Amino acid sequence: MSRLRYDTPPAWQDAVLADLVSFLQDHCHNERKAAVAAMTLAHQHFYLELARHYAGRDVADARLDELLDAEAEIVRALPIRSALH
Repeated sequence: MSRLRYDTPPAWQDAVLADLVSFLQDHCHNERKAAVAAMTLAHQHFYLELARHYAGRDVADARLDELLDAEAEIVRALPIRSALH
């Protein structure tokens, strides 16, 4: 199981509470995106298992770690605002 690579800063909660309407609108949009993502979740697991089969577990997991670290850096660089991302 992969873990989150970035802890949400406390200032984010303050930004959300200061503009709750924007946050709720953003959350609604992200829920729609999550519904689409849920339909592809089984495929993502399949692709990871396929990579592990052909490249080896260590190689595939190391690449996944690289991608998760890159994602954390992107999220860390985002401005704190009343939104999920």
